[in-house]
Amino acid sequence: MDDQIAFHCAREGRKIEHLKHNPRASFCVVGHAAVQPEQFTTHYQSCLVHGPVREASPDDKRRALEKLVRKYAADFIEDGQGVIDRLEDKTRVFTLEIEHITGKANPPKDEE
Repeated sequence: MDDQIAFHCAREGRKIEHLKHNPRASFCVVGHAAVQPEQFTTHYQSCLVHGPVREASPDDKRRALEKLVRKYAADFIEDGQGVIDRLEDKTRVFTLEIEHITGKANPPKDEE
C-alpha cells in the first residue's frame, strides 16, 4: 500500500514492545521453494525488505484493513466491512516503509 507493507496485530504484545525499542524491521517473502534432495540443494525465490515501521493513521488503518479484506476475502467484502467495524478498536495497524529491497534465487538449471 503506497510503497509500504501494512500489517495488523493485537493492541499489545511482544511485537509492539520490540518496535518501541527499535522501530526498524525486515519482511521476507519466499515465492517458491522446492527441496531437491538428489541435488543437495533447494530451488527458491525470495525477497527481503528493510525499513522503518510506523503506526498507521486512523484513515490509513481503515484503508489497510479494507485492502486486506479485498486481498484475502474478496468474495466476502460486506462481511469483512462488518468485521472491521466490530474489531477496528481491538487491532493496531503498522506500515513498514520500503527503504531497501534485496532478492535471491536458485532456479532450476532449465529456468536460468
